Amino acid sequence: MSPKSLYQTELETIAKSRILFSEDTDGVLRDIGQRLANCLGIQRVNIWLFNETRKQLICIANYDNTSGKFSKGESIYEADIPYYYSHLLTDEILVINNIHTNPVTNELKDNYCKEHNIFSMMDVPIFIEGELAGVMCYEQVGKLKKWTEEEQFFVLAINQLVSLVLETRKRKEAQVNLQKALRDKERLLAEMHHRIKNNLSMLVSLLRLQVRESKNKAFIQLANDFENRIFAIAKIHEQLYSTRNYIDISLKLYLEQLIHEYSTSYPEITFNVHLADCHISTHQIVPLGLMCNEVITNSIKHAFPKYTFSGKPEINISLQCSEEHIIFILSDNGNGFDVTKEKEKETLGLSLVDDLVQQINGTLLIETATNKGTVYTVTFDNPDIFIERVEE
Repeated sequence: MSPKSLYQTELETIAKSRILFSEDTDGVLRDIGQRLANCLGIQRVNIWLFNETRKQLICIANYDNTSGKFSKGESIYEADIPYYYSHLLTDEILVINNIHTNPVTNELKDNYCKEHNIFSMMDVPIFIEGELAGVMCYEQVGKLKKWTEEEQFFVLAINQLVSLVLETRKRKEAQVNLQKALRDKERLLAEMHHRIKNNLSMLVSLLRLQVRESKNKAFIQLANDFENRIFAIAKIHEQLYSTRNYIDISLKLYLEQLIHEYSTSYPEITFNVHLADCHISTHQIVPLGLMCNEVITNSIKHAFPKYTFSGKPEINISLQCSEEHIIFILSDNGNGFDVTKEKEKETLGLSLVDDLVQQINGTLLIETATNKGTVYTVTFDNPDIFIERVEE
């Protein structure tokens, strides 16, 4: 086996170097530039990347072996050097032993090359994710250099390694930007739901002020009904804000909070609750939340009239989940009512419940009898349902 050449050894050394895994991109490119300049016996190693329009090259790394300085930020524009620039876009390596006699560098020799005292250069394309992304420039200062075939093969191999380094960092940067965008989106959504909840709470406060100033019983009842409906929606936004989950929402948690408020406001009523842990998509929770609110308030308002009901008022609420359906059942031990007559009155209560159930593509069954209470059963399908665990 023939001994390894200097270039093979250096390539393996760079490939195995821990610096490649550093988060400091400038440090990685500086180290590579220094190693290449020393190995090739040249003064300058540059890395240039195209901007989005591919009309400009921006230097992301320049190592000067004479001074040991690392810099970046210099720019080259297509409009200033169109002939040379067109060769950079051909995806081919440019081997230029003498910048003064090669027509490709005719546009460079009196400005860029003169400024940096460059006599010979070799430009090797850089590819990121299969697309031409820039060029790596090897420059000899102060004297001519004839680039050998071995050197050309060496820098081609090095460029693949540099391309991999840049591609890896580009993906990491994209991932960081994506995570930041997701965090920003989450903050915006949280702020939106928080503000909606606060605005609804303000609306409730205004209604309460109006109620205090009014002596009209019909208005007071109507305002209280709307307060309950607004409160039911506000609770949804409060849960979305507190859980930071904007895809689905826990129906169990929502109903627990809603029922807690009612049990506090109506301590004379016993609430028996059996809820399975169901999650539903957020686009369904508003009509479903309003429907639950209407059914609960209907029982509270009508099932236990003071002069005809003598028992201990109870409301039973259950939530059942299966792979195909969600079933919400509310029953009370109140006086019951005539469903047909109630619907003929065209009051908002039952009409609103019917409309809301239709919005979630569900079915409503009302079973009631005088002095035997009422049972509301709402069944609906949800293709986005997440069944976790049914709790008895």
